[in-house]
Amino acid sequence: MKEIAFVRLKHSAIAQPTSATVGSAGIDLCVKIARSYYLFPGHTALFPTDMFIEIPSGYEGQIRPRSGWAAQGRTIIPNSPGTIDSDYRGEIKIILSNVGDAIQIIYPNDRIAQLVIAPLANTKIQYTRALTDTARGERGLGSTGL
Repeated sequence: MKEIAFVRLKHSAIAQPTSATVGSAGIDLCVKIARSYYLFPGHTALFPTDMFIEIPSGYEGQIRPRSGWAAQGRTIIPNSPGTIDSDYRGEIKIILSNVGDAIQIIYPNDRIAQLVIAPLANTKIQYTRALTDTARGERGLGSTGL
């Protein structure tokens, strides 16, 4: 049986967020601003969606970038994927950063991110004095090749 995530929109006139295609993993999130916003190079801003969500227990919401935004400009979601916990009931807001060298214009109702609902692994944490050895060990960044 599929779980249900309930969505409440702040204003009834807002179009309901939808998936672009039947095979889409997430639903598109639109920015709800009154007029265009100029996101200057090196700047970060928080954008409202006017959307609130109730995610089933045992699941999380993941805010992910839309590939078109990354491909057409240099606008990123710096904390991607952003996590929405199942007990959060506030408005979903999207953090965007302009890492390019040109001004990025954010227009009202632009689809700026997507929301994916994913199950949690529900891992129990157990503390220990030692971890098991592996061939890789503690070698990190780039240790397995580029």
